[in-house]
This record gives sequence, structure tokens and C-alpha cells, in this order.
Amino acid sequence: MKNIKNTITLKNYSFVIFIMSFSYFGFAQNNNFLSSHASDQIIVTDRNNFKIVSNGQISNRGRVDLNNSDIVWSAQFGEYDIYIDKNPQRESLGEGYPTSKYYLLYDDAKQKIAIFTGNIVCQLNDNVDAIDIANDYNLILSHDFSSINQAFYNFESIDGLQVMLEQLRSDYRIKKAYPEILENFRRAQ
Repeated sequence: MKNIKNTITLKNYSFVIFIMSFSYFGFAQNNNFLSSHASDQIIVTDRNNFKIVSNGQISNRGRVDLNNSDIVWSAQFGEYDIYIDKNPQRESLGEGYPTSKYYLLYDDAKQKIAIFTGNIVCQLNDNVDAIDIANDYNLILSHDFSSINQAFYNFESIDGLQVMLEQLRSDYRIKKAYPEILENFRRAQ
């Protein structure tokens, strides 16, 4: 009886080791693939150095057909479908595959993905008009939460983001300015 119990325990332990190894191998391949598709453009935050995945697409509506031959990689990130398209110039894969103006990011050092929403979040000083900031920097005001002195500005092009952040941070009317980056998604239980 004791030998049977030890054999079953050994088989369970071996199975767990096999599953963990297989999962790690798949994860490592995924990271190598994402790293190879990341561009030299970097978005620097307090904790991360994200590279932009230039042919990454993000769909916040519907599901992406994983059998589409133009998709070379896909995953689900929170409520978003993210994928890498063979043709980075394409706006989307057509009807049924709406993409957002979001950008897929990858941090090589931490081996994690994230999404840049295209917004710059600014914590404003008291009595600062968010519209004045938008006008002064040719930004689009997305959301103005004047009760908490916070504003979200849409920045249409990823090029020049770091320069814009530096300019906003040096403005005496702004306490903090940072890119709105979605990371570490978990579904609600």
C-alpha cells in the first residue's frame, strides 16, 4: 500500500514539474517573439521602460479571429484583444475587428506587456483651467476632473511623447504629467 501511495505522489509531482516546464517554455517563446517585434521607440515611466510594438493592434470590442492568416500573435489583456498583424500599416483587419488608437507596449527587462491609451494625465495646480493647457500645447482635452485638479489630454501621435511630457512637467501650472498606461490586468471574480 505504501509503495502505491509513493508512486502516485511521484507521478503527481512529475506531472506538476512537466506542466511548469511547459508553461515556462511557452512563456519564454512568447517573450522572445514580443521582444523581436518591439521597436526602438521607448516610453519611460517611473517603473518601466516600455518599447512600442509597432505592428501591435488593440481591439476593445469583439473578438479577433485567431485563424486569420494576418495575425501572427494574439492574447487577451483584460477586456482587450491584442494581436500583432503582419501588415503594420493596416488600420484594422476589416469589419468586425475594430481597433482603438491605443498602442501595444512591451518591457524587455520585466517581460511584460502594457497598453498606452494615447492620453497624458496631468495633475494640475489649484485654479488652473485645463482648457488653457490644451490650447497652449495643442492637445485635445479628453476628460477634465476639475474637482480633483486632474485632466486627461489626448496625444494623437506617439512620436514626440517624451518631449511633450518634459514640457508639461516643466510647466508651473502642472504638478505631475505621465502617460496613461494600462498594465497588470486581472479580471474581476
